[in-house]
Amino acid sequence: MQQILILFFTFSGISAGFAQPEQKIISRDSLEHNRPLSSGKNDSTTKEKYFARLYPNPTRNKVLIDVKGFEPGYLQLKFYDAHGIKLRDEKRLLSNGNEVITVMFLLQPGMYMLLLKQGKKSVKKNLLVQ
Repeated sequence: MQQILILFFTFSGISAGFAQPEQKIISRDSLEHNRPLSSGKNDSTTKEKYFARLYPNPTRNKVLIDVKGFEPGYLQLKFYDAHGIKLRDEKRLLSNGNEVITVMFLLQPGMYMLLLKQGKKSVKKNLLVQ
């Protein structure tokens, strides 16, 4: 088995990683024909795993949004008040899809809802402003 060591030189230092071993290819004839078919929604390999976490919550005028599992590109942020009125609508550029977004605002104390949307992926989070 051949192992390959890859070194990355970045501004923060040197990172190392190992190449993954070669995958075995399974032929279609070797699969069992009588096994049950799995639906795409319940299959753990195709399950989409994306989420967002707001902190600090409750907050005053700034919130950090930790997003995971989104694609690189634009992420739409929408703030709604307790009555469902849209207060803010903006787009943020994600470089890798897993990052922390800082949002500054001046909102009256109360309960708000934040909607994060990218394509078919959407996450709703409640935000309490003190």
